[in-house]
Amino acid sequence: MNVLFTLDYELFLGSDTGTVENCLIKPLDLMTSVDDGRYSLKFTIFVDAVYLYKLYSYKDIYPSMADDLKKISEHLRLLQSSGHDIQLHIHPHWYYSEYNGKFWLLD
Repeated sequence: MNVLFTLDYELFLGSDTGTVENCLIKPLDLMTSVDDGRYSLKFTIFVDAVYLYKLYSYKDIYPSMADDLKKISEHLRLLQSSGHDIQLHIHPHWYYSEYNGKFWLLD
């Protein structure tokens, strides 16, 4: 039997979106560390491309956005080089959302 593990790689959506470190990197690193090599677990990770676009569009205005984009890019490269599958995921509300320097204002 083949079992597929799929995960959405996105910030928590609510009044407090959380951080890249606490919503994306730490949880996924914990999940990928569960396999001690016995099972060769690989995940299909659906990355929200519009969120990445918003980070990119704010990176020159807010250093924290550039830092988040860098963290995510490096993390996704590491995951892909470890054999995990990276796929497209879209939440269109990000396109109309804004960052005010402290938190995201989600549409």
